[in-house]
Amino acid sequence: MRARVYPLRQRGRHTPRTEHPDGIEGDLTMQSMLQGTEMRTVARLCACTGRRAELLPPLQSPELVALGNGAMLLRGFQSHDGASYVQEWRCVLE
Repeated sequence: MRARVYPLRQRGRHTPRTEHPDGIEGDLTMQSMLQGTEMRTVARLCACTGRRAELLPPLQSPELVALGNGAMLLRGFQSHDGASYVQEWRCVLE
């Protein structure tokens, strides 16, 4: 689904909303995939073009935290330099 995503954290810490004032627009998808013997769920924001390039690092183990007024809040984990950090995405559906 098309959405505008506002990442709310950087390396696990809340960031000012001005960091991405216009959000990042793309196709928001969720998928489950097998990693070794475990099933993992991942949310991805990809470009709307034919190349399907990722616009943000994938959100691992996303959970729906809040829903309303054409928007939702997802919370999960993102990896950076071998470490995982809590990340939240405010997703405004278009």
